[in-house]
Amino acid sequence: MASPLRALSGGWVCFWGCGRKSVSAIASKPSHAYKGAVNLPALQISTRFATLISSVLIAAPLLADSDKPRLGWVEYVSLQPWGIRLKAKLDTGAKTSSMHAKNLRFFERNDEEWVVFTYEAQTANADETHFVTIERPVVRRARIKQRGEDIERRPVVTLDICLNGTEYTEQFTLTDRSNFLYPMLLGRRALKEIAAVDAAATFVSLPDCAPE
Repeated sequence: MASPLRALSGGWVCFWGCGRKSVSAIASKPSHAYKGAVNLPALQISTRFATLISSVLIAAPLLADSDKPRLGWVEYVSLQPWGIRLKAKLDTGAKTSSMHAKNLRFFERNDEEWVVFTYEAQTANADETHFVTIERPVVRRARIKQRGEDIERRPVVTLDICLNGTEYTEQFTLTDRSNFLYPMLLGRRALKEIAAVDAAATFVSLPDCAPE
């Protein structure tokens, strides 16, 4: 079976089954060398970029062999120790995790900066809302840049969460996420230790952790 090829900038790139040398070699061959191919001269893509594409696609199948569990891009998470169940977006495009918080107020305790905030927790059928007050020490300040907005320095705290039957301690920035669909976002810093994300799946795990 011939290696799958795609036309790029009048040349050719092997999309899998070949390494850096063969990518460069193939990319230098004219399009008429391959029968039934479609030439795309309008695409101005360098051989270096083509090599990068090939490397990414070659590495993609390795995710299937990861020993980390595969979770969907939206999962239920339990906020500990309150046992509050909420929806979390598993977002590999974000570096830092984020948690919905309102009424932030900062204070000092034992010469450390702390923050107290309110989380609005809805019941499963969304017919009731419970307000939970949480106090945590501020670990650091994260610089967050939203599109079209100035850089914001958000407080970062650690929170214990239960995901897929396992409890984790992760860092979260605190911000009002009322305008977002999901009250919690798990970014790359957390996900690299927790799970591989399946972009085609949702709610494949249970958030409950068994009591010790």
